[in-house]
Order: sequence, then structure tokens, then C-alpha cells
Amino acid sequence: MNQRPKPGFVTQQQLGEKRRAMIIRAVVTGVILLIAVVIAVVVINQRSADEGASPGTASEQGIAFGPADAAVTLEVYEDFQCPACRQFETISGDTLRDLAETGEARVVYHPIAILDRASTTQYSTRAASAARCVAEHAPEAWLDWQAQMYAQQPTEGGAGLTNEQMLDIAGNAGADSEELTQCVSEVRYANDVANATAESSNAGVRGTPTVLINGDPVDDMTPDGLRAAVQAAQ
Repeated sequence: MNQRPKPGFVTQQQLGEKRRAMIIRAVVTGVILLIAVVIAVVVINQRSADEGASPGTASEQGIAFGPADAAVTLEVYEDFQCPACRQFETISGDTLRDLAETGEARVVYHPIAILDRASTTQYSTRAASAARCVAEHAPEAWLDWQAQMYAQQPTEGGAGLTNEQMLDIAGNAGADSEELTQCVSEVRYANDVANATAESSNAGVRGTPTVLINGDPVDDMTPDGLRAAVQAAQ
């Protein structure tokens, strides 16, 4: 006569079933985690690819326009308080935009702050930080914003444009959002600007504007000079 197990007593069969259930749960959990990791990697890779092709991509390497795989990389180091930078933008800004749009070069802007001493409110740092904010929140408006910033460049020795004025310029360029307003108002990227300014000397930057093509300095920064340098570097 078979004896029924007493309450609380686990038979070998029950113990085996419990172990199998635990193993199955562990395997299923592992598979789910693996799938999640794969999905995350795919999303990150796709995001990186998209960012590489997006106009106005902001990164530690600058604010980039044009194809990521362009044979020529043209880098521009600028300070929004710098009068020579304003002249360069006025003369050659359209050429830089065209080189990026046609894919002849990847144009990377590096807003730095070497002229904070020329204002009473660290305008160079605030403007360079604002540049990163606009690139982050409204990349399609960045080039127009930059051109208008230089068109309204303040004189040296004064307070410079206020954060609100820089936001007004952004609005005129088509960039207007609460996120952008907060970013500019709190000078969010001040530390990044300081780091970029310090590191620019490693790239041979001794003043602004400085233009590098594939790492080599360009002496002739006129439209014809830039196009000739890009063609020579192809």
C-alpha cells in the first residue's frame, strides 16, 4: 500500500521538478537579458550613425557639419568676441557652409573662449556655451544663429550680449524651446568650453580664427584659399 507523503515532506520527484523549474526560469531570464543587451547595442550604434550624419552634431570634438566620412576635415577655432572671427565669418562663412553641404569637406567648429578678459561678464565663455546649447537643441538653426551672433557682435570691454539676447538671436534663427532657454541661461557647458580652450593649444591654436585642414594650418582663409586647400587635401 502506497503511503502519501506527510504535509511539508518533499519527494524526490517534487524536488526534481522544482529544480527543473528553477533552471528554466534562469534560462529564460538569461535569454531576456541577452535580447535586451542586443537591442541596446543596436540602438546605440544606430544613434551614433545618425549623429555622425546630422548637421550641427555637438560633441567633445566640436560642432560638425557635412559627411562623417569626408576625405577632408576642415576645423575652425573661433571666439564670438573676436573681431577677426567676425570678419572671417562675413567673408568665408558661406564657403564653409557650401563645402559641408556638397560633401567636399566635414566642417567642424570649435567655439573657444580666449577673450573673456575683453568683457565684464565672461562673454566668450557664455557665447561658446550657448553655441553648444543651440547645436544640441536646434542643430538645423546653428549656422544662421552663428552668422547673426557675429552680425551683432558686441564691442570689446563691455558686458557683451546677455543670455536673453543670445536666445533672441536663436529665436530669430528658428530655435526656440524651454530646453534651449534653460541650457543657455545656466551656461551649462562652461566647463566644456574651458576644457576645449585649454586643449586647443595642443592643436596648435595660438589665436582665433584658426583653420586646420586635416590637422594642418591654413594660411589663406579667403574663399578661394579654402577651396584650394580642400582640393589639395583630397
